[in-house]
Amino acid sequence: MNKIEFPGLIASFIRKSTEIQDNFICKGVTSNLQEAMDGDIVFYKISEQKRAKKIFIDRLSKAGKCFLILNQIPPEINDRPNTISIEISSFPEVEKRILDIFYPLDKKKLKIVGVTGTNGKTTVVNLARKISLQMGKRAASLGTLGYIDEDGNQELASGNTTPSYIEIRKILNSIQNRMDVIFMEVSSHALSQGRLGDICFDQCAWTSFSQDHLDYHADMNEYFNAKIKLLNMHLSTDGVCLVPPGERSLIDKLMDSCPDRIELVATIAERNLENQLPGHLDTCFNRSNLELALGICEKLWNELGEINFKNLRPPKGRFSQINVGDGVVIIDYAHTPDALENICSAIRKDFKRRKFTVLFGCGGNRDRGKRPQMGQVAMKYADRIIVTSDNPRFESPMDIISDIVAGMDNKNGVMIIENRKQAILEALGSMSTSEILLLAGKGHEIYQDIDGKKNKFSEFDIVNEFKKSCSNG
Repeated sequence: MNKIEFPGLIASFIRKSTEIQDNFICKGVTSNLQEAMDGDIVFYKISEQKRAKKIFIDRLSKAGKCFLILNQIPPEINDRPNTISIEISSFPEVEKRILDIFYPLDKKKLKIVGVTGTNGKTTVVNLARKISLQMGKRAASLGTLGYIDEDGNQELASGNTTPSYIEIRKILNSIQNRMDVIFMEVSSHALSQGRLGDICFDQCAWTSFSQDHLDYHADMNEYFNAKIKLLNMHLSTDGVCLVPPGERSLIDKLMDSCPDRIELVATIAERNLENQLPGHLDTCFNRSNLELALGICEKLWNELGEINFKNLRPPKGRFSQINVGDGVVIIDYAHTPDALENICSAIRKDFKRRKFTVLFGCGGNRDRGKRPQMGQVAMKYADRIIVTSDNPRFESPMDIISDIVAGMDNKNGVMIIENRKQAILEALGSMSTSEILLLAGKGHEIYQDIDGKKNKFSEFDIVNEFKKSCSNG
């Protein structure tokens, strides 16, 4: 796309512009200024905060020779060529016009399935991908773990459960001629912010609904209304929303809102599969995730065929087990009260009469209301509790821990160790024979977010290094 074609395409949206150079050739589109290269069209929304403007100017100084589409042109770059400003409300339409040229989509070539819910999204999209692969379909997934192709190759996540509309279009364009389906995690943030653009899903699924993200949404109604946009704005006219039968409160809310678009999936018992499930799938919450993944695939492909359940493992960091001596360490991403309740209940069921320790924290600058609730859940199930840091971000770890402990009726025996690595090593070093240790909240993450810096941190590495040191000792 050359200089003449590009501005003309969006001329009616331009509020202000600097000099548009004749020799500028547009080569690509991105919303990531930090990774912008020569020839990229960069969409960037500048906040009114002084700090945000300073960050923008700093990032721009390190970027390639790009064409900027902004919501305002700061005085500092009035002399910079190839810069235009448009209204924030115009971003979706302008993005679509440009992306339709650079990254066109043929909706007949690729099936797209959206999965939303408070918990379970990552497990469902990965199980659905693996089931489809067993059925001979070329399947990919996109979400918290990044983009995963049919061979299991993984591209790192963007930092969001659901990437920007621009990144989604680029991925869909690149795979539409070599994939049959992509299963996408859809977050309430993405729906609320209009990050899906005009993406239309052939089918969708809703895993669960419980308290989370009330730092962003005003209340549970606003949270629900954000998620239901998946059905009201992004689901094809002949598509349905699949829901696990065990989610009664969610089903009732959905039936009140859009009863004609809801369909319950069959249970494991109804499919006569109870004797076929290996232990890692035969837990209450993984059953629900599996039921949903099977339902999605059956809806897509009209039949399921023979499934090898032993090869269907949840992704790393979802009920991942590591044997340590006679005990077991379970690493899981559970970071909401409902998710912690589900996994603790499953552990109590699967590992009867074994000592059970729960180690967890809560994220900083996020929903404070769920902190005491998670403390209550831990008290309900654990023999021993270690409260520690999670991703404190810009909050004091001890303030977060205080919020958690406030929900505990009996604080006797509750151990507080602010440093998460030290807490894990203490828990490992004091494990009794056949004890179960749950490390909750971090899961697959390989960093700890502290004061704006993502420090290298992997619970898998910590546990495996501890095992190695014990064997060498």
